Amino acid sequence: MLDQELTGNIKLLSELKKNTETILNITSTVSSVLRTPGIKILAALFPAENLDTGKTVPASADYAAQVLAAVNESGLLEDKLERRKFALAATAISGTIRRTASTVRSLADPEGRRYLLKSEVWVSQLAILRRVDIVNVTRFQATYTELELARANYNVVVRSCIDYLAAVDSFLAPSDHAITRQSLAAVLAAERLYVELTSTYATKLVENIKEAGELDKLIRQRTSEL
Repeated sequence: MLDQELTGNIKLLSELKKNTETILNITSTVSSVLRTPGIKILAALFPAENLDTGKTVPASADYAAQVLAAVNESGLLEDKLERRKFALAATAISGTIRRTASTVRSLADPEGRRYLLKSEVWVSQLAILRRVDIVNVTRFQATYTELELARANYNVVVRSCIDYLAAVDSFLAPSDHAITRQSLAAVLAAERLYVELTSTYATKLVENIKEAGELDKLIRQRTSEL
């Protein structure tokens, strides 16, 4: 019974992992397009270092001021051709974000109703399981904790991706495609937070899945020996 419950939970975790990959592919595509070399204003507004967690960047307001000063000095904002290319790219990126928004939202489940991990067998049979020496019960406890953490980590990853896409859309959406220090600071801050959170929590999610899978294999091995 416990093996069946764990197997079901592991299948659910695999689904969450696939969802995470789908969402990260969408956000990674957006962050890459924002740095298209041919769209000089975009490439200048979104430095590659903001995606590198190994590098330190200034606080968002200072960072935006620094980036915007460099763009103004370059004369790109006064270049009609570059402004037109930026406007077209902004419209295209916003359109892509809005078209994929429903997909991203469908994969989110902040209240845990759609992707529900189960622990009924573990809780109801704990008294019996403590007397079984096939597998150390403390290992089960650790694994069910990993399951809960995986679910929480999934929520963090999805939420950060949604917030990032919303921030990019908000920055690019104005009909006049105005660029201000405040709007740039907001999107750069959202991007940096998205990179930091997904880097940490997506890795933890994979570790949670691995830990649960290892226990499931051990259970199958031990029960086959009985």
